[in-house]
Amino acid sequence: MNQYIPILSKSFHMLQRERGFATLYIRENSKAFSEEILEYFFKTDDVTTELLDNIDNWKSFGELDHDQQDLHTSIKTNLLELGQQRQHILRLDLSVQDAFNFYTHSLISPIIQLMTKLILLIDDAHPSAINAHCFFLQWKEKVGLERSVLTRGFIENDFTDKDYIEHIGILISEQDYYKNSFLSLATKQQQRLVESSNKMPYSNTLSEIHSELKNNKDSSKLKQMNARDWFALITLKIDTLHKIEQGLYAELTNKSLPPITDIEPSNTYERLVYGLDIFKDIDANEINSLIQAGNIYQVPKNKSIVIEDSLVSHMHIILVGWVKVFKLNTKRKEVILQMLSNGEIVLDANALTQKNFNNNAKTVTDSLIFSIQITKIKGLIKSNGDFATNMLNYVATKSNTVSQEAECIKTKNTEQRVGQFLLKLQNDKKWQSNTIKFPYNKSIIASYLGMSREVLSRAISSLSKKGYVVKRDGVEVPDKYNLCEYCSTNTISLCTQHNLNKCINKSSSSCSVKVV
Repeated sequence: MNQYIPILSKSFHMLQRERGFATLYIRENSKAFSEEILEYFFKTDDVTTELLDNIDNWKSFGELDHDQQDLHTSIKTNLLELGQQRQHILRLDLSVQDAFNFYTHSLISPIIQLMTKLILLIDDAHPSAINAHCFFLQWKEKVGLERSVLTRGFIENDFTDKDYIEHIGILISEQDYYKNSFLSLATKQQQRLVESSNKMPYSNTLSEIHSELKNNKDSSKLKQMNARDWFALITLKIDTLHKIEQGLYAELTNKSLPPITDIEPSNTYERLVYGLDIFKDIDANEINSLIQAGNIYQVPKNKSIVIEDSLVSHMHIILVGWVKVFKLNTKRKEVILQMLSNGEIVLDANALTQKNFNNNAKTVTDSLIFSIQITKIKGLIKSNGDFATNMLNYVATKSNTVSQEAECIKTKNTEQRVGQFLLKLQNDKKWQSNTIKFPYNKSIIASYLGMSREVLSRAISSLSKKGYVVKRDGVEVPDKYNLCEYCSTNTISLCTQHNLNKCINKSSSSCSVKVV
């Protein structure tokens, strides 16, 4: 089905152009430009005719899910109605709002939705690149909306209207959101394609206009233009974005290696996948088939894996490294909700329900991540009872852990939270050493534990009174079992020393370890 994405993309672009000029034509309330708008109609028909022809011939139509079939039918129905709507536009007996709504909601929006669904099905493309591409489509549409909406300002002299200026400011902020989301997920190849647009002659002018309008001010640049000048300026940008979109699609389908390197699984990496709890008791052949269907990526530090509201295409499993899950507060500061490490799934509940991700996820160390299309995982869940049980156990355990961590932050004092954090690190290292190194910087630790960096530093420093040696990147414990004073029902089930000889109350629900 990938071959239909370029046809949908061209139709999306030409309908954006036609919508923009139709808005200008109706607002000027003059048939003087009827010949020019007919040119737009003819150029759009060149691509939409191809789309209609292919819609009827899609052999894979039966493979589309219910939502995709509805979009498919809606697009065809509304394309056939387009001719009638154009007659109303030519006669100037259709309002700007009605024309705008038809193009936007009846044609462009379902085309974007169908493109997005097809993009998510592209095999072997990097998952971050796929989601970046989806955000790019939304960014391009917000720029298209800007072309139509600002035209109103010129024709109706609305640039002095406070509500109108606020509306424009919101639209520009939405553009920034989708653009930044794209850049956060994009591979370097994708980023380079977009960087070229920043060097275009129109770029500085548009940036100045945006800066003025976002601050609810009159734009001196806009005052020097008329509606036609504006239309031509913003059209240059949208045409450039369309060329970039074509390049992005080529990157996805050519399977070119992104900077988040797609590596050939060696025996070492395969062993890491085999060792995952979710694959316990699963036949080796089935694990091998999943390894072949997925990809193992080396992901650099501070790289976004998931953006809030992004669509689910893959399940991401951490083989080596640390990933933070967070939200942005009203001041755009990160509030860390979880710290994930080896063997853990990034936002597992969202992945399994295939609902949009409700949080952000970003690496805090160089990491090794196994990514596989969620459809492959769901197929194994349906066909293999052991795997379904493993996934159920994982999700239940993870949910309980998240609940306990939240409880710890709310009910424990500063020292107890820090002590329990160190105990978890000690347990992760199988109690092999008295030296505990921090796996990531103190700012992240503080956010994760629900305290400021200063409070964390004081809490760590106070440990020296108990004989701990505080170092720049960790602490040295006098005896590694000293940390057991911070053990509780929240940590006992995860403790590798529980019920061993050093554990005094082996059958107790709370852990107490003999110091030796």
